[in-house]
Amino acid sequence: MNKYQYAILLVLCVLIISTGWGQQRSQRPQPGQENVVTFETITLPTEANDLIKLDINYRIMKNFFIFTKSSATGAEYDYEGGFELSIEIFNIQGQSSAREITQQTVYNDAPTIEFPDIEYVEGGFSFELPPAEYRLLIRLLDRNSQRRYIDRDRRIELPAYADTNTAIFDIIVIEPVTSDTGTTVFRPVNLGGDIFFSEDADVLIPFISTSEPESIPTITASLHRLSPKGNTGEEVFSKTISPGHIYSGTTIGKVNSDNVLQYKKVDTDREDLYTALFSMNGHTLEEGLYRLSIQLKNENGTAEKSKTFSVAWVDKPASLHNIDFAIEMLEYVMSPDEYRQIRRGSSDEKRRKLIEYWKDKDPEPESAFNPVMTEFYRRVDYAAREFTSLRERNGAQTDRGKVYIIYGPPTRKNRELAPGQVPQEIWVYQHLNQKFIFVDQSRQGNYRLITREEL
Repeated sequence: MNKYQYAILLVLCVLIISTGWGQQRSQRPQPGQENVVTFETITLPTEANDLIKLDINYRIMKNFFIFTKSSATGAEYDYEGGFELSIEIFNIQGQSSAREITQQTVYNDAPTIEFPDIEYVEGGFSFELPPAEYRLLIRLLDRNSQRRYIDRDRRIELPAYADTNTAIFDIIVIEPVTSDTGTTVFRPVNLGGDIFFSEDADVLIPFISTSEPESIPTITASLHRLSPKGNTGEEVFSKTISPGHIYSGTTIGKVNSDNVLQYKKVDTDREDLYTALFSMNGHTLEEGLYRLSIQLKNENGTAEKSKTFSVAWVDKPASLHNIDFAIEMLEYVMSPDEYRQIRRGSSDEKRRKLIEYWKDKDPEPESAFNPVMTEFYRRVDYAAREFTSLRERNGAQTDRGKVYIIYGPPTRKNRELAPGQVPQEIWVYQHLNQKFIFVDQSRQGNYRLITREEL
């Protein structure tokens, strides 16, 4: 790398870190990366050992709804919509075993939801049912547009635990939360079983363990990263849960709230019910597919349970989805030799080299999220989209695109269209004491950098 390229990369890293441009945004699912409507089923114990609690949690993207002008006087929001959601549960003979329905109003400050302000509403239903196989019928109706969502094919089996000494219920992945009152509550990630990239994730394990008094069951948790085909790959961790994080005589209950979906530990009269809690350090997990395996042991037996999930980077820069294009953009900050080396090899090899290159420049190496790399490719996305012309359809390969990728948005930008003169753009970077002058000689949007000056 020559001195000029090294200086460019150093400036890029310093600017990103010092200005906060690369900080992780609050992650929201994007259209096409998560279904508009998702449901997650969770089985939990009840006070009666011949019944199973079935929680069905939902998440509905706000862009499912049509919003109309609010007619309410003094309303906090200008627009409102609404929905009706019903869930009916049928047994294997096709008879209705349970049914719940909710009608809610949804508010918004604009008639549509624009990216990146993508939001959702969520909630859940709870049922207590005998062990059996069931089919769910889910109906969602948008009140204003009459748009419908119907799911008839979801099936679930509630296993029998009445005569069980050792059993694990569903593993619940949660976000650590402390309520306004200081009480510890648990917010389920509720992303259809997946978790957010670079976000912390804890794990709740409700289970049954019939053992001698004062005997604490042993719980071992292991996490493996899987191949795209689901084959077991490298072990991420394997650990025994501390006895201090295993709570006897407790189960999991929902916190009653109209606005958020939360759980908490609740005491129970059943001495054989336990709850275990541990951190998975989700912020350290790279994108991909994982399997979490739980093993429970006591003097009366063992039980195992596993959960397969994805770590989803829902606002990942689009340019990182194409490894060849992502590497092509590194020509701006690499020496010719480095650039030739990183372009060689298979897609997997190039991806590995790309991650290693940016890892060396990561100010937060303990986290899977690299703010410097992410900001660089967010700039690439912006440049590719905003600086296109008739001659160059990829704006990232134009002079303006290159300057934007390296230095970010200018402090101010002026466009001059003087009579008899070719169009000219002047970008001023106050913090760099620099200005860049671009000229469109063809008058077709093909701006070329003609000079760079000190202020």
